[in-house]
Amino acid sequence: MVAIPILLLGAAIYNLHQTDTLPYGIRQRMVVKICEQKSNYGSYTSFTAKVIEYGNDPCRAKVILTADSLFTPRTGDIIEFYGTCRPISRSNSQYSRAMLRRGFAGRVTLTKQSTTLYIAAQTNSFHHSITERLSQIMPHSEGSATATAMALGVRENFNATINTNYSLSGVSHILAVSGLHVAIVYMLLSLLFTPLLLLPRGNKIKAVVMLVVIWLYIALCGWRISAIRAATMFSILQLSYLTRSMHSTENSVAATAFIMVAIDPYLIFDISFTLSLSAVVAIIFVGRGALSSLHTKSYILNKLIDTFTISTLCSIATLPIISNSFGTISLLGILLIPIILITAELAIIFTLSALILPHSAASIAAEAAQWCGALQNSIVQTSLKPHIGYFQYTMSDQAVTAVYAIFATLIVLTLGFKEKKRAKLLKI
Repeated sequence: MVAIPILLLGAAIYNLHQTDTLPYGIRQRMVVKICEQKSNYGSYTSFTAKVIEYGNDPCRAKVILTADSLFTPRTGDIIEFYGTCRPISRSNSQYSRAMLRRGFAGRVTLTKQSTTLYIAAQTNSFHHSITERLSQIMPHSEGSATATAMALGVRENFNATINTNYSLSGVSHILAVSGLHVAIVYMLLSLLFTPLLLLPRGNKIKAVVMLVVIWLYIALCGWRISAIRAATMFSILQLSYLTRSMHSTENSVAATAFIMVAIDPYLIFDISFTLSLSAVVAIIFVGRGALSSLHTKSYILNKLIDTFTISTLCSIATLPIISNSFGTISLLGILLIPIILITAELAIIFTLSALILPHSAASIAAEAAQWCGALQNSIVQTSLKPHIGYFQYTMSDQAVTAVYAIFATLIVLTLGFKEKKRAKLLKI
């Protein structure tokens, strides 16, 4: 429940930290810093960028930068050029409004001819060296691009059509390195470092080592916001375990959200943040109770039940946001989520294995990763067929607010009922 005041705090901070706006239709000198690639459309690529200077004045605006195929900037590059800021989208008002809320002033086209200064980012970073090695190992295919995007957040070769398919089916969050991906790495590390428990104070040694490796993985992914958010929550849980302090999942999620919103107030309008937060809240307040009532005596069956229940619950919880942001609803996509989670887990495991295994074994792992990525792409595309549960519907902002208000009210009533029941049992 603390997520609600955190979002209200974020809204207040947002009003105090407005970024600059840019006038439309005026050709002007700009200096921008590339943040990350959004989509590759073949003939051109779109990026998010921060405007450092506009004209001769300092600037704090953010823009969507469209670069032609002859020009391929990288994250961290600083570019001086002459360009014209235009509306984000003339055909999709929902998308334009969402991007404006996130602090984007507009869309700017970048060409090599309009560029007057180019300062390339340092290429000897940990993230860059790893991605270069992976590009040499992985086959050049759409399946490999999907696997690489999920494992490391690398989207340089990611096809725009596939990106659109994931967005329309409501599973675009699976492409961004976030809680799911960090959880997979966390589980692998937990198994890998199990022998440390044989040492004196092995449980604490294991926790510290896992904490360090998790943050190395975040560095490997290029310090992406969604990954930092997930790693922060895992770190809070691990530190509370090390200090033997009582921790609650609700407080860990709330603390993580508070830190992230305090650093970047515009996150409250970031779809990946809102999707993650709504899914996690649904798991905490609904999923745990549902799982306890559905569990059987079979360990394997329980794992299957967990996967299906949690994935379906997350899909339903994020459905209003997906409809509001993308104007689509895929009912089949909800049912296919458990299968997509399995292919995503395998793709991430094989991709990371390709980085650490010897050359011959790495090639096999890379082939397996691209096969899992291709299979997942096919499943997502199947979920968009109109005659089997995909249709267009844009839920209004008011309707989304009403749905989540009802959800929050039900949670409050349920928690109140449980507290009263617990108090009665203690009296007895």
